[in-house]
Amino acid sequence: MKAWRLPPNLRKELAEGVGELIDGIDERGVAERALRHLMKCRGFIGVGDVVCLTLVEVGGKPAACIIDGKTKRDVRYNSLKRLSNLFMEVVHVRNPRSHISEELLRELSNLGGCDTPLKTLIIVDGEEDLATLAASATLPLNCCVVYGIPDKGVKVFKITPEVKTSARKLLQEFQEVTI
Repeated sequence: MKAWRLPPNLRKELAEGVGELIDGIDERGVAERALRHLMKCRGFIGVGDVVCLTLVEVGGKPAACIIDGKTKRDVRYNSLKRLSNLFMEVVHVRNPRSHISEELLRELSNLGGCDTPLKTLIIVDGEEDLATLAASATLPLNCCVVYGIPDKGVKVFKITPEVKTSARKLLQEFQEVTI
């Protein structure tokens, strides 16, 4: 299967992320504040176990969630079991750490948008950290993305032409590999 590997020179740039930081350590409070921002969006997807779980718990209805069953590489939230029954479709993809796999890109493209609540749960075998970048390149304009920043809060952003162009430009610097 084809994948694209993150080059070392982009690690620092991607670590800063994109979007507005909603800071705090109270997961539920952060999720509630994020949800208020997300109300301005046509729909949204979540990336990360804690952010997806807490958003759903406070009444959020993401079109998709991308999770790997771990938080800070620790299996402790049991998010797979708690989220699997809520979504219309559950799909599994392989996506190694520091990569964006062809499978992940295909499933993001298959979403077709972000306005169908609780449509797809994407469970990643590997790591979902770069899914935010993949979503930025593939989701339609005006969808929003929310993702977790461990020990800081979450970031929220809207897919704009500038975000899409920037994401695609970054992806062109990734090295194509076979996994």
